[in-house]
Amino acid sequence: MKRESDTQNDTKGTNQKLSISSIFLAISETSN
Repeated sequence: MKRESDTQNDTKGTNQKLSISSIFLAISETSN
């Protein structure tokens, strides 16, 4: 069983990946 803190850390990591990829998307869209 996962502890709540582990689940929160997983969610933070996923949110960071999402925000990074969205930044890259915005950069590539503006450079085109």
